[in-house]
Amino acid sequence: GPGSETVSPRGRRHLLRAEAEGRSQAGADFEEAMDSCLLCLRCESVCPAGVRFESMMESCRDGLNALRPKGWFVRLVRRVGFGSILPSRRGIRFALSALKLAQILGLTRLAALFLGARGRALAALPPVPPRAERAPLDLAPPSSGPETQEAWLMEGCIMPGLFGRVNRASATVLSAAGVSCRTHPEHTCCGALHAHNGDLAGARELARVTIAAFESAADLPVVINSAGCGSHMKEYARLLAEEPEWHERAHAFSARVVDFREFLATPEPLDALQSQLVP
Repeated sequence: GPGSETVSPRGRRHLLRAEAEGRSQAGADFEEAMDSCLLCLRCESVCPAGVRFESMMESCRDGLNALRPKGWFVRLVRRVGFGSILPSRRGIRFALSALKLAQILGLTRLAALFLGARGRALAALPPVPPRAERAPLDLAPPSSGPETQEAWLMEGCIMPGLFGRVNRASATVLSAAGVSCRTHPEHTCCGALHAHNGDLAGARELARVTIAAFESAADLPVVINSAGCGSHMKEYARLLAEEPEWHERAHAFSARVVDFREFLATPEPLDALQSQLVP
């Protein structure tokens, strides 16, 4: 539970090593310790040894899914969610519309009362915004100043439906910085949620789809305003390390992935943005 060394990064690493060396079995306590990690990667940023905790946890969860299959309901939800909803704009729109209706009718509050932890997680989801706010990204008009750069702005899978205002604000700021934004109307999911939940096969498939989608303008940076997605896409080369035909393409793509704030900190966009600020 909270405060336990077992569920600290050091404790989880010890458990992983003990299991790999055959000194421990991957039982229910082991699984709970692995599943409770949020993969925020704060531990990586402060680790003096440079331990790659993300890749360790993803591989562990992938192995646990094969070794200790979840119950039929969880397997069904994962199959539908990861296989049909997240990779599909239409599937996401349907799921969010259903969630919106459930929130209006109060069904999510009932779920919290009768379905335990899973119900509470459902009730904790943010309110689904009105349909108008869930429309595909309408890019901001070109800046009044000179355009200094062109870049992809990745909309993502969950962002347009729950945080469309963030995407629109990102496009507005980039436009003000003199950046002409491109979006890809057919691309949906990068596979980050799949990888973080131990579905590495699904993550690799979506990584290949993502790389192919953004290779048409291979000289442009790919700007990400979702930290989890950006962190995952920077690791595509590791994810596809065993696939020679994709490894180099993954490395080239990952080199173009840049966080929204990181991108604005580069000289050209920052200079253009500062020039428009009122003294």
